[in-house]
Amino acid sequence: MGARAAFLFMAAMGLTSGPAGAEPQSAEDLYHQAVNLSSLAKFERAIAVLDVARNKTRDTRLLGRIYRELAVNLAIMHNTDRAERSFRTALTHDPRITVDPERVPPEMLERFQAIKRGLLGQLAVVASEKGAVVLVDGKRRGTAPLELALPLGRHHVVVVSKRGRRSEHTVAITAARPVRVSARFASHAAPGRGDSRGRTRRRGGRLWTWVAAGGSVAALAVGVGFGAAARADHSRYEDEEQTTTAGQASELEDSVRRKATVANAMFITAGVLAAGSVALFFVEGRPERPSQGRKTAVEIVPLLGPTVGLTLSSRF
Repeated sequence: MGARAAFLFMAAMGLTSGPAGAEPQSAEDLYHQAVNLSSLAKFERAIAVLDVARNKTRDTRLLGRIYRELAVNLAIMHNTDRAERSFRTALTHDPRITVDPERVPPEMLERFQAIKRGLLGQLAVVASEKGAVVLVDGKRRGTAPLELALPLGRHHVVVVSKRGRRSEHTVAITAARPVRVSARFASHAAPGRGDSRGRTRRRGGRLWTWVAAGGSVAALAVGVGFGAAARADHSRYEDEEQTTTAGQASELEDSVRRKATVANAMFITAGVLAAGSVALFFVEGRPERPSQGRKTAVEIVPLLGPTVGLTLSSRF
């Protein structure tokens, strides 16, 4: 037994040291040498080289390949226990490791596959929206936040929010450390309401503003007309005061009074409507913001017709 160990050690040293003064071979070079030796059925020498290679690197991918090759060669040599340990170590370094079924006996291939199925890694899923559905490889596994134990290897994770938005991830589950998936969904404001940055929707057109403004102009024009007619009658009354009878003078005086009253009423109406149009300009043009709790609405409606004025109504 001691002679065999010495032979393996010397074989490995002979393969790795090279000529005097040559640079030491890298773990990658040693791995490829071991693969070549295995293809030549020199399994013991391949194992010795792989034992040297695994101590010369910290690259997890390369370590996974080294331990897989070590497991294959040990399986061919019927060293079952060490072959299983080496394959398990290979999976901890790289969960995507697979074995060529043509290179190992069927019973060892089944053992390797059982080891891979039995090794689990941890997956933690969190989402910005509580209650989002988590699917792994197309199957629903629960709602976020969620922690799962999954077989080693690649898995497709989909997180679906309550509004149907999706966040998709492809993860490699390893036994070395848990894998975390974080799904973030952008928030959207409800239709017709201000969004998260405070933007608001403005109301429609200023219909009643222009109605009030138009009514004010019309009332002013009517008032000017009646005022001019009253002034004309008053001038006529003064010119004909000496020549007219008492009845005619009284009729002219009443006409002047009526027309002046109408003119003054039109001027007051025009002023009220002008003030109302200014108020309506700001009421109808203000931003429409979402309200909470009770709603309050104020309407200022101009009245046109026999009665001229404004109606103020409130709703709670």
